[in-house]
Amino acid sequence: MGGVCGTDGQDGGQILLGASDQLQDGTMKEFSVQDNKILLIRQHGKVRGVSNKCTHYGAPLVKGALGDGFITCPWHGACFSTETGDIEDFPGCSSLMSYKIIEEGGNLYLELPKDINLSTTKRERFLGARKVEKESEHVVIVGGGAAGHTAIETFRAEGYKGKVTLVSAEKHLPYDRPKLSKKLDSKPEEMYLRSRDWYEEAGIELKLGTPVAEVQPQDKTLKLSSGEVMTYDKLLYCTGGMPRRLGVAGEELEGVHYLRTPEDANAIAENAEGKNLVVVGGSFIGMEVSAALVKNAGSVTVIDRNSTSFQSSLGPQVGAILQQIHRDNGVNFEMNSEVESIEEKEGGGVASVKLKSGKVLPADLVLIGAGVLPSTQPFQAVQDF
Repeated sequence: MGGVCGTDGQDGGQILLGASDQLQDGTMKEFSVQDNKILLIRQHGKVRGVSNKCTHYGAPLVKGALGDGFITCPWHGACFSTETGDIEDFPGCSSLMSYKIIEEGGNLYLELPKDINLSTTKRERFLGARKVEKESEHVVIVGGGAAGHTAIETFRAEGYKGKVTLVSAEKHLPYDRPKLSKKLDSKPEEMYLRSRDWYEEAGIELKLGTPVAEVQPQDKTLKLSSGEVMTYDKLLYCTGGMPRRLGVAGEELEGVHYLRTPEDANAIAENAEGKNLVVVGGSFIGMEVSAALVKNAGSVTVIDRNSTSFQSSLGPQVGAILQQIHRDNGVNFEMNSEVESIEEKEGGGVASVKLKSGKVLPADLVLIGAGVLPSTQPFQAVQDF
């Protein structure tokens, strides 16, 4: 999917990109223009242009999946409208630039946008300060993850001027959680979706490091762990999941980890050097952490109750291919296996992991990535919940 260098100009600020027949219906192609690249898409007889890289981590969208009116990023699945460039699904917050493409005389032309450099590859849905109307409805968003932050951006981008409060159990600003399993030594501030100044300009009240203890929908109140009671007009509760526990002996030992926060990720990275790491769970969390640490750890062994990695999420054929890649990189596997117990060493900490088959795996560090459960404890007092 090579590019076509567009250098010839037309009257009216247009640049020739190439011949129309280079872009077939139902396809997308990169075109080079002014030392930059843009992505052209032809669908249903119409040609549209957008910036060529995902706004999340810069993946080349030409290698992604083209759907009917949208492009899906090949790396982490961010989704963008081909018509407007708007981001329609996380991860990522920023939208693509959108360009006007003219088809004339068998050629494709880019109409140069005014006051915009083609090296600018993303745009924001909300820019500038938002004056909050204090007498309007109060929206409370519980959960400082991608869903909560995206809701905030959407409220402000769509013109909502009311009071918005974000309540999060984590002490950090909303951050890019998927990065935790890929670069475990990442610091929180390196992953923030937006700066603290952005929230201030958007008129968002932040209550960080403040878990919700109880929700009373009939009274429209929240009781926080601090004892404070908040009232709301509308509540968006999007706390995501909490790591699933195995329910085996030794699960609370020092050296047994779950991956949910930057502190979890940093602790795993700091303690894995040269050690025997046992990972419980052969899906995304377990396999990504294994890939990230296999070069530094003494050994990495994945325990999976299935016969193939990613079996439940990607199926056995794709899972087998990915599992072989990990095996070639040095990851060991115990398939069709489950944990009986985590054994303690003298003086405390993890010594080994015992399987239900009776096999014992040496372990200095254990990561449990066995899925999640809905984080809905504050609703337990609600009748018929």
